[in-house]
Amino acid sequence: MIADEFLKSSVLVKIIHVKMYGKKILSGKIKGLIVGATVMACFLLMHNPEFTAIGAETKINYQADYDFYLECLFKCMPWACSVMDYFNKEVFSITNQSCVPASNNSPTASPS
Repeated sequence: MIADEFLKSSVLVKIIHVKMYGKKILSGKIKGLIVGATVMACFLLMHNPEFTAIGAETKINYQADYDFYLECLFKCMPWACSVMDYFNKEVFSITNQSCVPASNNSPTASPS
């Protein structure tokens, strides 16, 4: 046993991630957590009785919103990278850049 490395294991990190977020975390699709929280926030502000793909009262298509937001984040444009960096810093205290922008083009979406 090496004192400095005791309990520092990538396997333990993965186990903790699974316990916190479920098995989907192992796919590396962390972006889904962000868009899931975004869609959930929208649902909480509306008066739908339960969280379903399409709101019973408002007819908001939450599934389509989720898919759209996820697509925007997976493009890895500068805006998407800044969103990932923000959540990495705020949720996990990770400060290094999450992705390298695909190009210098303008982002497809702009933060509000």
